[in-house]
Amino acid sequence: MANGNTTVIAEMREIIKEGKAVDIQTRDRLLFTAVIDIYEHLEPMIAFYKIGIWFFSGLGLSILGLIGGIITGKVELVFK
Repeated sequence: MANGNTTVIAEMREIIKEGKAVDIQTRDRLLFTAVIDIYEHLEPMIAFYKIGIWFFSGLGLSILGLIGGIITGKVELVFK
């Protein structure tokens, strides 16, 4: 994880451990920073997942087209 994220998590753990009273602005800032850091960490994985979905959807549709062609007799598989 990002170095800044580690600092935010450590700060949040310290607040929870000590049972400190935290004002709403500080709490919101910490949570917002943590969410942004997590999103930045996950962004490459999300992009890879989207590309994979497109690739495997195309592959699946071509296989379904091949099966449909075999069933209707438009495609013929010959093994020699």
